[in-house]
Amino acid sequence: MNIASLSKAKRILLSVFALILLLPGYYLAVYQSFGYQSNNLEIGLTVIFISLLFISILWLNAKDYTNQKPNPAKLIFIIVGAGMGVISIVLIVDYAKENYLRHELYKNGIKTTAVVVDFEYETIKSSEIAYATIKYKLGSQEVIQRFKTFNSRYSIGQTLPVNISTSNPEMFEIIESEK
Repeated sequence: MNIASLSKAKRILLSVFALILLLPGYYLAVYQSFGYQSNNLEIGLTVIFISLLFISILWLNAKDYTNQKPNPAKLIFIIVGAGMGVISIVLIVDYAKENYLRHELYKNGIKTTAVVVDFEYETIKSSEIAYATIKYKLGSQEVIQRFKTFNSRYSIGQTLPVNISTSNPEMFEIIESEK
């Protein structure tokens, strides 16, 4: 059985299932991606992309594209459209995640200090991403987190003012001093 031969009712049912899968993907990407070295953002975005791709495949009429000469204009349109869709989804998730962080820190945030304990580096293709690893406490709980750093203004042992969430201590922001 191929997708082109599925009845409209089965396509609708499978589309609803794929739409329901968007919810855990969004939840992981926005609400559960604050942990130290968490992969939940990548996992959530992957679930979102697979769900949307599956829905597209369900409703794309394969009969329209078989036994035809490829149309370069259509192909370029599909590639550009898919690229814009991916960028839009990433921006929407990033905006939602940042909005959730701001709201949570406004509602449940407390100011404390963190200590820079290490630096970590990830190499992706030919570029290197630097992270400062910090440690802070909320009550008796000790939390280790990291954040991207683009310059060498931080050093091991340096204390930083941070705003952390009392309901989810993995959520934090560095309080930048105003000059």
